[in-house]
Amino acid sequence: MKKIILLGLFSVSFLSTLMAQVPSEWSTAKVQLILKLKQINTEVVNRWDNQSYCTNFAGNLMLANSNRGYALFTPDTAYPYPIPAYQNALYSKIDTMLMAFDTLGYKAVDLTLQYPMLVNSFTNSQYYLDFYMTVSQKIKKKGFKLIIGCQAAFVDSVFGEPKLTGDIKKHYFNPDNNILTDDSLEVVRFKQEKLQMMQTILDSLQPDYLTLEMEPQTQEYNLYNMIDYSVDSTISLVNYFTGNLSVGSTLLGAGAGTWDDYSFFEKIATQTNVDYIDYHIYPPHFSYINNMAFRIDSVADANNKKLIIGESWCYKATNGEVSNITQPVGTSQLIYSRDVFDYWTSIDTLFVQTLVNLSQQSKVELVQFHWPNVMFGQVTYDSATHFSMTPSQILNLGAQVGYKYMFKFNLSPVGIFTSNAIGSICMTTDINENTSMAPIYIYPNPAHSIINIITSEKILKTVLIDMTGKVVFSESNTNQLRIPDLQNGLYIIKCETTTGFFTRKIIVE
Repeated sequence: MKKIILLGLFSVSFLSTLMAQVPSEWSTAKVQLILKLKQINTEVVNRWDNQSYCTNFAGNLMLANSNRGYALFTPDTAYPYPIPAYQNALYSKIDTMLMAFDTLGYKAVDLTLQYPMLVNSFTNSQYYLDFYMTVSQKIKKKGFKLIIGCQAAFVDSVFGEPKLTGDIKKHYFNPDNNILTDDSLEVVRFKQEKLQMMQTILDSLQPDYLTLEMEPQTQEYNLYNMIDYSVDSTISLVNYFTGNLSVGSTLLGAGAGTWDDYSFFEKIATQTNVDYIDYHIYPPHFSYINNMAFRIDSVADANNKKLIIGESWCYKATNGEVSNITQPVGTSQLIYSRDVFDYWTSIDTLFVQTLVNLSQQSKVELVQFHWPNVMFGQVTYDSATHFSMTPSQILNLGAQVGYKYMFKFNLSPVGIFTSNAIGSICMTTDINENTSMAPIYIYPNPAHSIINIITSEKILKTVLIDMTGKVVFSESNTNQLRIPDLQNGLYIIKCETTTGFFTRKIIVE
């Protein structure tokens, strides 16, 4: 149990230095979340069998999120066709985002590709397919595993791009442009179209994982309640898809949110042929992690299903706010807009620790932290500026700040903590690396003149290697490096200890 306990002890110390000022109106949420996450961590550690598991951690490639719609191929919807110069610039940013994910230590990328974007009859479907073929090739070329979730596209004003939303409504309600006929979406057309779209994904994008159904409440909401997502109807859909898809090496999965009825998970495990159960964690409140996640773990294990946490981030809400949600958790714009601000840093790092620990206890194959911008840059809350902003405006502001620092490979305190936490449980940089070591923590990252190395191992020698493979600095018998003036960029730090060696990525500025 040493590995998780050491991570927890370090986290307590590290978190105390990261605590941000929380506005008074959120103090209740902060207190409740800290108490709850600590309780969950204690239960996870008590359940752990002391066996390490090499979980793949992932981020969502937000720049390629299908909710962006026309912005994936044109800067102006007045020109509704691919603009090569614009797309090339976007591809360049995606390349940089993938490099930033590598800096964090992610081994997989989540690509949001939603129904009906690749349905043959959908507006601009070929443009979207061409875009995603290019992006998936980039992901694989950089060595990441690719997971795709195929749920219904968002149709609200915050998460849905307006022009795309208009195309979706037309596709759902009036696909033949004849107002005299009722061609509204019904289950037969939905099943046929989604089957075709997922077969296209399998044939053209060849992901490592494809989640067929997820978050049933959110699905119903985004489909204007035209498709039934009760437990039995969801199982019927999953079985229809698995029975009719031609699958190569891709693993198929299905799931729900931990706030949904446990029966979804039980019947997915016992009544379908999927390879994995994909569960989403947002609110850690009540029994949504401790109890629900443990029950999912048990039923998956009993039925030989792998586990994936396909989406996760901490829901910044009080118990009362969660209890009073009238729409699906996945559509709560106000709550998600809170993630932008750095006063939640202490909560975010504690949540990351919780998910890392849970990944070991439950032997989770892949965990995706859903909001990548938080790992690179956040906004300091100013009530005079931010109180009157809409959730959409705040989310856009957070994206601007996050991308600004992401493209500089500048990790936020949450990103530094995450990189160290996930690096400590699956060190795969070198085939000769000793993966049985105690956790290793490197900070600050980015570094300027000093690099600190926290480990219980005795360090014999440390070298800093640039991206050409050249050793640019070395030091012996110390846990603190005073580095000389170096060119800004990404480096590999390699440390030899009495029991082996380890490597980490670090940015020098």
